[in-house]
Amino acid sequence: MRRQRDADALAAQGIPNLVVTGADGWRDRVHALADGAPIAVAVDSVGGEASGDLLALVSDGGTLVSFGSTAGEPMRLSSGDLIFRQVLVKGFWGSKVSSSMEPGKRAELFGELIRAAATGAITLPVEAVFGFDQVREAVEVASRSGRVGKVLLRP
Repeated sequence: MRRQRDADALAAQGIPNLVVTGADGWRDRVHALADGAPIAVAVDSVGGEASGDLLALVSDGGTLVSFGSTAGEPMRLSSGDLIFRQVLVKGFWGSKVSSSMEPGKRAELFGELIRAAATGAITLPVEAVFGFDQVREAVEVASRSGRVGKVLLRP
């Protein structure tokens, strides 16, 4: 992740081994966490220069999976990494995967997610809750950078 406060929030939920790409020496931290093992896959939701940074960490023949572009910029990738190291770049869009999934399997996965949220096994941070009559305000808050959680609408 790019910001320390995001890492702190995830660490508070018990998620270990977080790396803040906005911090000095983050690449060294990734290699230390890998403890000499090849890095087979990197996951990118940022795009822009961050995509190339992650691609450079992946081992020869590895994969970079992209599922977003929060930077709002095209991915900047090294042709040398792609050609000479034969690294694969793959896109992932959850709604495509979900729509092609067998309905029973999709229901099972959503049920698992709902149970985990209902029992507190996972927490879903909420920034604010608005009524349907406050859609304009909800959109303004949802568009604000630095939000900590989701913006919800209620009837």
